[in-house]
Amino acid sequence: MDRIEAAAGESRLESIYASIGVPLKGVTQTRLDLNLLPLEMRKKVRQVGKPLFLVFLAVAIILSITWGMGVYSQHQNALETLRAEVKKRKPEIDAIEKTRKQKGDLAKEISDFERITSGDLPRTEVLKELSQILPGTVWVWNIKFSGGDVEMSGFADSASDLIPLLDKSPLFEKVEFLAPVTKERERRTGGDKEKERFKIKLRLEGQRAGS
Repeated sequence: MDRIEAAAGESRLESIYASIGVPLKGVTQTRLDLNLLPLEMRKKVRQVGKPLFLVFLAVAIILSITWGMGVYSQHQNALETLRAEVKKRKPEIDAIEKTRKQKGDLAKEISDFERITSGDLPRTEVLKELSQILPGTVWVWNIKFSGGDVEMSGFADSASDLIPLLDKSPLFEKVEFLAPVTKERERRTGGDKEKERFKIKLRLEGQRAGS
């Protein structure tokens, strides 16, 4: 082999002779990037970035699942505790609700009683007077109070006999029929009986009713 001289500024030999440039790899810049070493003799470069990323990702997923399950378990335990407490307190709650209902019913009864007994002449006294002066054959099915006036509807053997009876009471005045008397047959065991249907209006005594 003869030495090849290359002056400054001339082209590099490895760019002309590939057979010269390839063996110089690692020492100088070669035109061909070849590695002629066998695979078992080549330097192995380990790539740890991707496996490490996968490991970190798996750890993060496991931690997230574990944290989520822990939070869910805490919520479930709290919910079960509340349910047990509600079940334990249910008899007391039912008793309180029952007491409230009884209180409401009692308040309504008191209000109705006060409404009945309101005014200068209590309505209970009017009802007591009617029950005392009306014959036992009279059936009163409706009584309406309106200020100092009372309207009474029912059935009697003789409706005309009721007017003088009511007039005699010291509690009533201006007793009169509001509608014509009609006869209706009342069916009872042992035969039919004819009754007179009446509708009477009367005014409470002025000194007692205050109207």
